[in-house]
Amino acid sequence: MFRREKLSVVLSLVVLGAVMLSACAPAAPTPTPKVVEKVVKETSVVVVTATPPPAAPADEVVVGLIVPLSGSMATSGNGCRIAAEVGADIVNNVYPELAALGVPFAGEEGIPGLNGAKIKLVVGDDEGVPEKALAETERMITEEGAHLFVSSYSSACAATASQVAERLGIPYIAPTVTAPDLTERGYKTFFRLSPTDDLCAKNILAFLADLNEKYDAGITRVASLYENTLFGSQSDEAIKKYAPEYGFEVVASVAYPKETAELTSEIQTLKAANPQVLIPTSYVSDALLTMRTLKDLNVNLDGIVAQGGGYFQATWQDTVGADGDYVFCRDNFSPDLMLTKPAVEKINDELYQPRRALPMDSGAARFIDAVLLAADAINRAGSLEPEALLQALRETDITNENLLLPWDGIAFDEKGQNIRAKMLMLQFKDGRYWTVWPWEVSVDGMEGYCPLDDIVWPMPPWSEM
Repeated sequence: MFRREKLSVVLSLVVLGAVMLSACAPAAPTPTPKVVEKVVKETSVVVVTATPPPAAPADEVVVGLIVPLSGSMATSGNGCRIAAEVGADIVNNVYPELAALGVPFAGEEGIPGLNGAKIKLVVGDDEGVPEKALAETERMITEEGAHLFVSSYSSACAATASQVAERLGIPYIAPTVTAPDLTERGYKTFFRLSPTDDLCAKNILAFLADLNEKYDAGITRVASLYENTLFGSQSDEAIKKYAPEYGFEVVASVAYPKETAELTSEIQTLKAANPQVLIPTSYVSDALLTMRTLKDLNVNLDGIVAQGGGYFQATWQDTVGADGDYVFCRDNFSPDLMLTKPAVEKINDELYQPRRALPMDSGAARFIDAVLLAADAINRAGSLEPEALLQALRETDITNENLLLPWDGIAFDEKGQNIRAKMLMLQFKDGRYWTVWPWEVSVDGMEGYCPLDDIVWPMPPWSEM
């Protein structure tokens, strides 16, 4: 195990005395109020107030964390919350074993470039609702004095929340969101860690093309099934945009409401289109519902290649059982990394899984790395002034050995997009995912890895599973 070193009425005389004493002391500078703009998108009303945020003690950094802690995405959101807490724990305390494995900030308490200041996470619940994400972001800036954000599980919530941060000049780090439009708005305060849905779609289609080449899979017809928020709709657009470049026809594109409890008609529509491959874009509850409905309606496909999202979440893996066997999923993280990166296994076993009772997944890994990124920027800035933090984020140059994720590192382009992020393709078998693509990443013959020859294609029919 690791070692952790570690009222409303005031008497008039008291007031008079305090005034007399304060007159003898130098006057403290009066803080300049920040202008807070509250935007209600639907009515295009802008309400401007002048509310100064409370000053945080000099020995702490207030980091806003707004994720869905209730509602349909609560399981995923709470996993991200726990991950952010783990990241803050690593920064705030001493973990010699992690430090020896190269984990940043694990060797001493706090952020050295800011005199050992520690991270204070302020947590909010957006319930997966964009309007609530906006309101919580404003509250954290005006009432909690947030210096920066590591925030948002969904693209739709990031879209509204980051509007407030942009107007007030507060840095906003988004670990998991993928909608391409988020980095096309000209914002100066928004920084995205993950690849966009454009890149994700290209990776899925490139994988299918490689299956045709390597395994003579004969794939020509694909279909898209997607939840109808920003995440799903932009994923679907990317698939339709790039499929012809890779030689595929999109024979069906079917949307459904994010929190639907019924997918029978949508799956019947897909079945009638007769695709060989289904590319679903879903969160956890609808990903489980999709698998259940496919089975109930006996829809047999050559393959299911998921756009990450709910299909990689630990809850999906823990719940779907054998019905999830042979599903492919693109993602940023794989349990295989615990075999090649000792720090990943150590953090999972000692810090993350004991708090959640589920192993680290892609969202968790990205939120931990995002908190460590925030600490890195603060450390280099040596200041909590927004512009100093923003400049430090723009100059980020983190390499692979300092990450839990298998990316080349973290560096941002002028739009705030991480240009060193990349994707893996995984296949679910025997209760877990295995890295299978790119071919050079899946290490044939290494203990714990899925040998390349064991890729299952096509999927067997439901009657044989």
